[in-house]
Amino acid sequence: MSINDLFYTDKATLMVGVAGKPNEWGIVEKNYEFIAEDIPASLTPISTYHSQQKYGIESKVTFEVSMDYIENCELANEIIVDNQPYKVVSYIVYPAFMCLPKSITYGVKR
Repeated sequence: MSINDLFYTDKATLMVGVAGKPNEWGIVEKNYEFIAEDIPASLTPISTYHSQQKYGIESKVTFEVSMDYIENCELANEIIVDNQPYKVVSYIVYPAFMCLPKSITYGVKR
């Protein structure tokens, strides 16, 4: 248990999209595989101004999902929080600092 667990009140599921084989018409379907389930996380809405300052002027990020860093979490391109899917637009990995463990913050949109 880390100190961040006090702030991580939501449960998140990380998923990665895997392209399947093309069908007879050449259409490739995308399937999702779980990276990790029920990870303590925090879902926070952010303003357009803050999104543009943090993720770039063309950013379409409307929420941030923060959690402790886990192995292969950079591969996630969809996050489910409270049965709502969010598409990952960007992420920032923060190194461990003093008593805080390494963490990751995803910029996501619905």
